[in-house]
Amino acid sequence: MLKINFSKTSHKVITPQGGLAEGKSLLAYPPGQMVDCLNFELIEPNSWRRPNGYERYDGQISPSQAEATALEITTGDTSAVVGDDITIDAGAGHAILLEDFTPANDHIALFAYTGTVPTNGSVLTKTVGGGSIGTCGDLYEIQTAEEAIAYKESATEQARLLITELPGEDPPLAAWSYKGVLYAFRNVTGSASAKMYKATSTGWVEVDTPTQLWFDSGDAADITKIPVAGDTVTNGTATGTIHRIQKTSSAADGPWVGSPGTAVGVLHLINITGGTFSNTDSLTFSSTATAIATADQAEIVIAPDGRYEFDNYNFTGAAEGLGVFGVDGANPAFAFDGYYLSQIFTGLDDDTPEHLFLNNFQMFVSKEGSWMVSPIADPFQPWENIRGADEWGMGDKIVGAVVTPGGTVVSFARNSISIIYQNADGTYSIKPYSSEFGAIEWSAQNSIAPLFISDKGLTLIGQSDRFGDFDFNSIDGDVKRLISDLKEYLHCTVTFRNKLEYRMFFEGGQVVRCKFTGGKIHGFTVDAYPIDVRRISESIRSDRYLTDTNVEKDHVFFCSDDGYIRQMDVGDSHDGEEIFSYMELPWNHMGAPRIKKKWYDVILEVEPEGNNIEIGVRPIYNMHDPLRSDVPDRYFALPLPEGKWSEVKWSEFFWAGAGTGGMYKVRLRGVSPGVGLAITSKGGGSYIIKSITTRFSPRGEVR
Repeated sequence: MLKINFSKTSHKVITPQGGLAEGKSLLAYPPGQMVDCLNFELIEPNSWRRPNGYERYDGQISPSQAEATALEITTGDTSAVVGDDITIDAGAGHAILLEDFTPANDHIALFAYTGTVPTNGSVLTKTVGGGSIGTCGDLYEIQTAEEAIAYKESATEQARLLITELPGEDPPLAAWSYKGVLYAFRNVTGSASAKMYKATSTGWVEVDTPTQLWFDSGDAADITKIPVAGDTVTNGTATGTIHRIQKTSSAADGPWVGSPGTAVGVLHLINITGGTFSNTDSLTFSSTATAIATADQAEIVIAPDGRYEFDNYNFTGAAEGLGVFGVDGANPAFAFDGYYLSQIFTGLDDDTPEHLFLNNFQMFVSKEGSWMVSPIADPFQPWENIRGADEWGMGDKIVGAVVTPGGTVVSFARNSISIIYQNADGTYSIKPYSSEFGAIEWSAQNSIAPLFISDKGLTLIGQSDRFGDFDFNSIDGDVKRLISDLKEYLHCTVTFRNKLEYRMFFEGGQVVRCKFTGGKIHGFTVDAYPIDVRRISESIRSDRYLTDTNVEKDHVFFCSDDGYIRQMDVGDSHDGEEIFSYMELPWNHMGAPRIKKKWYDVILEVEPEGNNIEIGVRPIYNMHDPLRSDVPDRYFALPLPEGKWSEVKWSEFFWAGAGTGGMYKVRLRGVSPGVGLAITSKGGGSYIIKSITTRFSPRGEVR
């Protein structure tokens, strides 16, 4: 029997225990599980975090990275206004003015976005219209924390205004990271074709494609050397350099030793000078090989509206061998080496593969219900057994594949699943695994194990006790109804490797997060974005071979309808729009459902990660009883931590540095057997809620 001391004030600590759960009785929830949530994530150890947002990106300084430089002006005779472009030291750098300036001012604040940052002695002029603003003196001493924050916010907004949308029209088609650089595709104006672009320090730059020239090598018996990348080719007038060469077929014997046989294929040429190459031209290579052109030279034209899928892979093992490989369902497969995009031809009648995976030094692409496989070590060698030994029918429309540790592949179709094993002799065996359900297209990811959305819900494929076999487990029990309702509206998914999180993006900006801890489901939370995430880069695949191995966080970019490419999980806003966060904890009787309690206060243990954080807390005394009104939200603002002004440089104040968290109390009023809590915030920086403590005293038994 519970013994109650009616004169004693009690405390109850609520520790975060997981995410959202649906369909339970309010009394069945543990105290630290969410009844409702919006824009929160689960982190370890057990804590809730208001997440970062996203911001537009084109390679220039990102809004969240922008910092203000404030300098005294010793001389000057030209006025300027916020947003003016300022030239630093005759073109050594540029900056954006963050406050109006007249010659009478004693200082100026700028956001330097390219080149030299202004310092003492720098000469500043207006880029448009000319005119000397003045010569910089000493650094201007920022007077208050509020002033520093205002400069930061101004720099953030000016940086956002500088970033441009991807050139072209229609929603961007894809974004992908390769060696730390972002690339993206979009239809050109008029939508007759698509282009590839690179993010640079000056914004988007179009990526070149080589010129294609189809050839037949003939059968001259005295020619023995094979042309390779870097060789030159000429028709007697025009000269070009081979960037890549793909042999699309070869006879049983012939002059190009190692092909083997008479080679037919396509040259990818760059640096063409002296004329053009035409059909029937005799071609001579610097390697002494010869060939005949079988078509006029032609620029690669990327057909519009593809749905892209990529992977970064190294077929050679050499440091420079890493490349991007992709398919889009509208064009031949392609490869990109950081310089030029080249197409890969498989020999299919409709050579527009839709999905791919790269494994065991081979490239696998799908079309409708079949997988095709490239030669080992080089997808630019002939794919000669298509419609034969190197094509495998899955019996259903393929929607993707995931390579598991050890090289076994799970192939997903819309209504079935198969396992692809590599045998000891290099051949492959295919085992049908499920004919009851398959995967929703674009849902399959490799997280702690292959994970996908099926008609049964969110499903995880794990290794079974039998070597080489797998088990299927539905893992969406807490949010099964939510996933079931949304699955037909899925746009894309992504795995965040460093967060151990699988994230799903649906129509209307709805986002569902699935968090793993210790190889098991930790919980689910829900986000709401003001824009739809249409296409997204995959962090594990795109950052797999970054030259900087110390990747602290995932680099994930996405496309949306308005033409911008945005980076995810950065900044404190949804690209300038405040983030509204909400969570509701279940009604909790503190172990004594028959005892009325007087509620005094609730204490939140909060660790702020940014500025201007304001959190609202609302008690819910009667399980939303419609006959009794709830107490209005009571807000408190987290104070700005004081910077150690004498111990840091003027540009390095840490407003939310380590040790700035604390306990924040909100007064309550009311008497009831239990209480629920709603917690909300709007705008400001991110923060972590580590625990919640309620203080109350018993007030008699409910009668």
